[in-house]
Amino acid sequence: MSNLFRLEDFEWQDEGIRLHIREAEVGSDRVFYISFSDKRKPLVLTRMKSYAGMIWTSIPAGRKETEDIGAIIEAHFKGELIMCYYNGQKVSRAEFIRLMDLEKAVVNYDFLDKDIHDGFSYGNIAVIKPTADKCNFDIVQMEWGFIPPYTKNRDAVDKMRFGYKDSTGKWHQPYTTLNAKGEELLYVDPNTGKEKMFRKAALERRCLILSSEFYEWQHIYPTNKRTGEPLKTAKKYPYHIGLKDKEYFFIAAIWQNWTDKDTGETVDTVALVTTEANSLMRQIHNSKNRMPTMLPDELAWEWMMGDLSEERITELATYQISAKEMEAYTIEKDFKTSGTPGKAFVYAEVPELQYEV
Repeated sequence: MSNLFRLEDFEWQDEGIRLHIREAEVGSDRVFYISFSDKRKPLVLTRMKSYAGMIWTSIPAGRKETEDIGAIIEAHFKGELIMCYYNGQKVSRAEFIRLMDLEKAVVNYDFLDKDIHDGFSYGNIAVIKPTADKCNFDIVQMEWGFIPPYTKNRDAVDKMRFGYKDSTGKWHQPYTTLNAKGEELLYVDPNTGKEKMFRKAALERRCLILSSEFYEWQHIYPTNKRTGEPLKTAKKYPYHIGLKDKEYFFIAAIWQNWTDKDTGETVDTVALVTTEANSLMRQIHNSKNRMPTMLPDELAWEWMMGDLSEERITELATYQISAKEMEAYTIEKDFKTSGTPGKAFVYAEVPELQYEV
């Protein structure tokens, strides 16, 4: 932040509170930082020339945008202002990223430079996690693969993720918690009252996975040359999938802090939320007809920060982005190790995707 200087000290006569006001120029915008001599949280106001007129970003809808700073300060003391920086404001994607300083923040994290995160390696991925007061966010690493809090230790985690044979030789199938179905997040069994393992996290710990693209496999069943019938075994073709003209996007997710009861290891774990496939993804992910719940900016912010009803949580968790906003193309089958996972590769036997008109 350049050209930072203190403008003036104020003393609030009614309460004897001393204010410190600093003004900064950030590009063509002006930022006022107001701190207080008591334990009151600082107030941040921004006037942006990129908008028609003047916007004080900490003012909720309904207040005049052109009030002078004295009136703003007075309203702050009366508790009339929202104390969340940019909270609740609907802005365009470019403005959202710039205002929240996300683009700058991304540069500072060396764990964001991986082209591919293979879910079944259960490694760390980049997550946008709201602060405790839900006024801002942190970009953190979380272990991809939700671990329920009742899971005793790493041995139990491995059994859940990879399956195991018990003492009688019986094989227990693995249970994958990389993804959580949006339709079932809040499910409660009407007969037993048992809750889905993701329910509490969906109610209390919603976050976003930061992604630039994802990969899915299309299943195509070749025709038996002798009988003309489809073969029973499909051939699989990988696709690179993203959003048009967007470097990265937000996927709804839920997180859970987990502690190993034996070692004391503590780790934040995450599951991405999925929804029913749209018209494009039904062609690609045709074996399961699912896709990540990709949220536009205003819905992403609501998902992460909003005080939501169960109905609204389910609405957002099952949000289906339009196929018109997406782009996809086939890539090499060895894309995980090729070093160029985003490089297009054409298969003569794969039909072209049909986009919505």
